[in-house]
Amino acid sequence: MTDTKETAGGMTDTTGGKETTGGKAKELALSLQHSLFATRDSVEDAFDYAYSIIQTLPEQDRLAAYTALHVLVNTIAEEIKRVEV
Repeated sequence: MTDTKETAGGMTDTTGGKETTGGKAKELALSLQHSLFATRDSVEDAFDYAYSIIQTLPEQDRLAAYTALHVLVNTIAEEIKRVEV
């Protein structure tokens, strides 16, 4: 778990005694993560995993699942463009 403290410029990571300011991008990432679920090594791996799960659905339900996945991804991409990096 990462130790953070709120600063005027955003969140500051204080893990290991080394402080680095993450700003709004880090705040966004922290707000999106859910500790119940795993991560993958890359976005491509995560898409491959999501697609493999969607493929287990009945064919008539797959389009809705792909749509929901990509609406979410597009929304996250737009939010990333709005934050300071």
